[in-house]
Amino acid sequence: VDNIKNNLTNIIDKFGNAIDEGQTKITDSFKGVSEQIKKYLYIAFIIVLLILILLALNLCTNLFMCVHMYCPSCFKHHRNSSYSENNGRDFEIGTTTAMKSHYQQNLSENR
Repeated sequence: VDNIKNNLTNIIDKFGNAIDEGQTKITDSFKGVSEQIKKYLYIAFIIVLLILILLALNLCTNLFMCVHMYCPSCFKHHRNSSYSENNGRDFEIGTTTAMKSHYQQNLSENR
């Protein structure tokens, strides 16, 4: 009877140890998965933050251009700049059309 009792105790202990090992493996695998998820969430957060920064810069640029177009006197420019001659209507500063009109206006004013 003692032999059967010892064998039964050993079997129960082995079964308990096997269950503990399985739980440990499952817990460890979940730890690895959660670490990967944290890493990918961090990367996604950085990407979303960069996109939001770019959108904010775009909005600021658009607002500046709109305000400048409808209220060019709100921005004080130098007398010889291309902006002061065309009242902010041409945003192609540096292009041939804008520079041509700028120099033509200067020539007509100087004569």
